[in-house]
Amino acid sequence: MTSSVDVSQGGREPGRKGQTTARRRCARSALLVAVAVALASCSSSGGKGTAAPAAGDAAGGSSGSGTAAGGKLDELSVSVGGVGAYSSTLYLAQVKGFFTDNGVKVTIKPGGNNTLNLVVGGQVDLGVIGATQAMGPVANGKDTTLLYAPDTLASFIDAATSNPKITSLDQCKKVVTGGAGTSSYAVAALLKAQVKGNFQLIPGASQAIAYATVTSGQSDCVVGPYSYIAPGIANGKLRILVDGSKPQTIPAGIPASSPGMGVWGLTDHVAQHSDAVVKVLKGFDQAVAFMRANDPATIATALRTGNAADWGSIAQDALTEQIRVEKQYLGDGAIASATWPQWLQYAKFVYPQIQPDAPQWSYAKRVDMSYLNKARGK
Repeated sequence: MTSSVDVSQGGREPGRKGQTTARRRCARSALLVAVAVALASCSSSGGKGTAAPAAGDAAGGSSGSGTAAGGKLDELSVSVGGVGAYSSTLYLAQVKGFFTDNGVKVTIKPGGNNTLNLVVGGQVDLGVIGATQAMGPVANGKDTTLLYAPDTLASFIDAATSNPKITSLDQCKKVVTGGAGTSSYAVAALLKAQVKGNFQLIPGASQAIAYATVTSGQSDCVVGPYSYIAPGIANGKLRILVDGSKPQTIPAGIPASSPGMGVWGLTDHVAQHSDAVVKVLKGFDQAVAFMRANDPATIATALRTGNAADWGSIAQDALTEQIRVEKQYLGDGAIASATWPQWLQYAKFVYPQIQPDAPQWSYAKRVDMSYLNKARGK
């Protein structure tokens, strides 16, 4: 139709008059309608007249609202305890686009040891940190729910020393570890009890601070995830005393197969955002599957290139080694009721208020696997 109409002359076709006037008007009207429909279609494809999402959105980037299957994404914010192999599943789900593929845009806000306060204060929707932190608010009357465990507690059970004279953990005098309320601190406290150590715990350390503290001689030992000790193992400044990947080195009474990192939130808040939470858990499952299926170097490259701001400072070789170790600790995501009583005894080292036999600390009250079951189509 457009070839028979000279739009440059107001829709007139030279040499036609009289009886063709109505036909010309119909042709012009049809053209205008077609143009209007085309413009409306272009506008709606980008959402409210905007362009389609940028590549960064499709990859789970922190900018842009994005769309999924033509619809607007749900949005959730997550605070994470730190950047290391132990938090790799969260970041992989973002940079590989697993979150956005499932219809949710996740904004990651590094919170360190302040993650608990960010979740309780409503500044973020979920926390991803050592699962013990989910127990902290309960003592103050706030209900929390554990939703997912990307890895097992064994991922936090690494101890090393810079003192060549120390051959076992009970010989340490000062042990640097994570902040109070973190899994690293709880593991250090439990290890102290199990080996009947008399060492001083130095809490509050980040990965970099823990390494600097033990290699400078301010402490003689360190307890935490492998990322705390990996640089020292690589350069020969640290020697492993307890290796979470070797059960024979772990003292008895440590619930190594129970939750390590935990995904959690305030119970009512999680329920209010249930659909988005289910989508987040789908993304985590895909990230765990990606880690199982790929070699450590591929995973490290994906993190460093997909989020250079947070991961670019970790050398490729160093991150590859950390990922190699973390892969050994990947869990099913599900939190089992069978290990819950023993896990509570461990968490009690951080929160003495915990009463394992009291209903408020029960598995039924503190863990909800229904969201994960829904994510898996059960």
